[in-house]
Amino acid sequence: ATRELMCKRAGTMFWPAGLGAGIQGMVQTAKGADLNLVIVGCPMDCAKKIFEQVGLTNYRQIRVTDLGIAKVKGVRATGKQVGQVVDKAWEALAETWQAEKRGCGGDGGPTCPPCLCNAERGIHR
Repeated sequence: ATRELMCKRAGTMFWPAGLGAGIQGMVQTAKGADLNLVIVGCPMDCAKKIFEQVGLTNYRQIRVTDLGIAKVKGVRATGKQVGQVVDKAWEALAETWQAEKRGCGGDGGPTCPPCLCNAERGIHR
């Protein structure tokens, strides 16, 4: 799901262990982001705890097990499951961007950069 979101230019992907390790470039990048979308696979919330430990509050977490997707080692997610997570991610991004009361032209045009707008989903920042 994260790779699909990256391909749609919704952001970049990184492993949160770099934050926990105190790698300052990663910490500063995460701090400077409008939103860090944390996609996790189990209820232990390790990534959320890392974000909290380094003082980051600009994140939303999606726990795939909350979507009914079981974490099974060695089993790849189906296309449908990936779609569920991607849809949930766009929903979280839309809620955040709407809460910020920022807006683009709403048409995916020049004032609506592709990394911040997914016009085909009706989500505009």
